[in-house]
Amino acid sequence: MTQPPPPKHGRHLRWLNEQLPELIAGQVLDEDAASRIRAHYGLGSLADSRNLALLIFGALGALLVGGGLILIVAHNWEELSRAGRAAVALAMLLCAQCVCAYALLKKPVSDAWRESSALGLCLSLGASIALISQTYNLGGELGDFMLSWTVLALPIVYLMDARLTAAGLMLLVLPLPSATMTIMYGGLAYVLLLLLLMPYLIFATTRYPEQSRTRLVHLLFSLTLPLGITIVFAEARTNQAEDVILPMLACVYAVLHVIGSKWVETDAQSPPSFQSPLTTVGVLGLLGVVIATTFVDVFPWQGHEDVARAFEHWQVIACFVVVAVLSSLSTFVSIRELRARTFDQALLHGVPAIVLCEMALLAVVGSEPLNIGIGNLYALALCIALIAAGLSAQSLRRSNLGLTAITLLFMVRFADSELSLVARGLAMMLVGGGFVATNIWLLRQRRAQLSKSPNSPPDVEAP
Repeated sequence: MTQPPPPKHGRHLRWLNEQLPELIAGQVLDEDAASRIRAHYGLGSLADSRNLALLIFGALGALLVGGGLILIVAHNWEELSRAGRAAVALAMLLCAQCVCAYALLKKPVSDAWRESSALGLCLSLGASIALISQTYNLGGELGDFMLSWTVLALPIVYLMDARLTAAGLMLLVLPLPSATMTIMYGGLAYVLLLLLLMPYLIFATTRYPEQSRTRLVHLLFSLTLPLGITIVFAEARTNQAEDVILPMLACVYAVLHVIGSKWVETDAQSPPSFQSPLTTVGVLGLLGVVIATTFVDVFPWQGHEDVARAFEHWQVIACFVVVAVLSSLSTFVSIRELRARTFDQALLHGVPAIVLCEMALLAVVGSEPLNIGIGNLYALALCIALIAAGLSAQSLRRSNLGLTAITLLFMVRFADSELSLVARGLAMMLVGGGFVATNIWLLRQRRAQLSKSPNSPPDVEAP
């Protein structure tokens, strides 16, 4: 394969990279041909490094300009009449729309223009809604304001192809479940807005799978989705909905891990890594759920009466049906991984099923020591499987993930036990020695591999 041109041709390469979207839009090239051209000339790293700086400064500029305008308006707000206040709010919104129109018509291939103008329009929209509501005393609760803002900002994401604005909307919808709303109740607004945002997330993932902004959207999505679901259940009208938070989180993290590792991030680095945010958050979340199952207090049902009381509410029944379906799908993936002898993946995808089994076992049998034993054994098996997979793949990242998990498990168990300080100290020294020995062994293996083939490029860790 021919090597990319030297750095002195960077200006020509930037020109070629800017022309590719127009060639694709004009059907001169298809996506596959454009991808091969980018790979041949090394345009991916060139575009990312340049566009990332422009995007950062463009977004920062939009935030500063918007914040400055709001401060100026706030300083002179009392001196303006109602008509003047409304005119200022609408003028600010109109100016932001004009900038977006200029970006679409004159700079359609400039990510910096589109992202920064879309972000500025989103901020202007929220400020205008707040100013008009305050001017004419329209009333309403915080939830009404947040709902109106996010609903009106959704078309901006689709029209401007703005991933930074999409990431911002994921943060804006988080307060909806906990806010007092007069026109929506519970977490319905959060779920609906997330569903409306999903088509764009799929589109961005399909079209820009390797760009840093797409990974940022994936990271925020994988972080805010479990948090939002937790808020939805915690703020539900019936307190019994909290009973299914733990299995629901296990299913969500399992789904994130499957989507990331099987479809979206197959060519990315192994977790934990920013290159694979879905897989990374899925693994870390599943490990957290497994360690949580080593405590009996996290399981809500202590007997038949608790189960009967919980299933009196239709919300709990509906959520439990969703958990059962997702857990069955995750178990199916776990069985396939077990047949392929990838034990770490099989144990990860089996977490939702083990959580449900522990809940049912505690509700039927009522034996707390049995539940603690099952949770600890499963967590220990998962940590060992992660370490073994890292050693087999000669991956420092995977091995250290397993070692970190087993260290956290030991620390949690020691804190909850009555062992002496000497025993705890010896155990911590043993785990620390395992850290050092594993890393030294892997480094020696990698050096030996490189010494055998000095001209070969360094290995890239498989996901």
